[in-house]
Amino acid sequence: MLSSRPPDRKATWSDA
Repeated sequence: MLSSRPPDRKATWSDA
């Protein structure tokens, strides 16, 4: 999951 997710929730680990 922590690869390339769009900043749609909370920019924590995904939108790093």
